[in-house]
Amino acid sequence: MDVSNGKVTSEAFDDSPDLSPILAHQTLESNVLDIRRMLKSVLAQQENQQKITRIHDEWRAVALVLDRFFFIFYFICFVITVTTLYPRGT
Repeated sequence: MDVSNGKVTSEAFDDSPDLSPILAHQTLESNVLDIRRMLKSVLAQQENQQKITRIHDEWRAVALVLDRFFFIFYFICFVITVTTLYPRGT
């Protein structure tokens, strides 16, 4: 190191190769890997959410069909009960 006129210069660093492109490449590569890992995670969560939504929709359709079936069954039982308990007067 050379200190002259209040300025610090380092001649040892001038002879060494510039490592910043290598470090930048490694940092960029690790960032890209992190982004890929995060994207895979987001896609997996999205697929799971779609599966859950599909299952909910299927159960909702089953519930709707059963609701209509039991309503018709109840209505038929009601009509049969009313007609047998209160027959028409002749």
